[in-house]
Amino acid sequence: RRAFDTALFPYRWEKDLAEGIRHNEDVFALQTALRHEKLYPPPGRTLHQCPINGNFGNCTREAVSAFQKALGLTPANGRVGSIMRTVLNVSYGGASVQRKTDGSAIRP
Repeated sequence: RRAFDTALFPYRWEKDLAEGIRHNEDVFALQTALRHEKLYPPPGRTLHQCPINGNFGNCTREAVSAFQKALGLTPANGRVGSIMRTVLNVSYGGASVQRKTDGSAIRP
C-alpha cells in the first residue's frame, strides 16, 4: 500500500492552475495536498476562511507560493505550471517514487 492510497490520492495533475478557477477537482486535490504539506490554510487563516472547496482563490495562491518557496522554486508566483505539476505528481501521483530511508518522497 502506498502512502497516499486514499479516495483522493494518488492523483495526477495535467493542467496549469491559477487564481480564478472555481469548482475544480484539480484544485480540490491541490488544496488537499497543500493541507498534507501543512501549508493550507496559509498562516493566520482557518479552514473556515479558506475551505478546501476546489476554488483557486487568494488562500490557494498563498499556499502554492509558500510551497514553491519551500522547494526553492522561482518564481514563487502561486501558479501551478509544469514544474509544480511534476512535483505534485511525483509526491502524490502514484508514480514510481524514489523514497528516503524514512519513507518520505524524494522531491525532484
